[in-house]
Amino acid sequence: MRINTNKIQMELDRLGWPVQKLADRMRCTRQWVYHIMGNPDDHSFKTVEKLADALGVEEKDLIK
Repeated sequence: MRINTNKIQMELDRLGWPVQKLADRMRCTRQWVYHIMGNPDDHSFKTVEKLADALGVEEKDLIK
């Protein structure tokens, strides 16, 4: 599924978080978050779930 990277960036800006904080909350590496942001196509629902949970948003808000 395609992830809305603009929404992720908007939430990071709103929360005042660096990418590392999102990675820490997702329990993954900063490089993985950069990979998601740079390659928004074809990610699993589990990835979307982790992103949404970490950012405190609905999964549907992160899907394009």
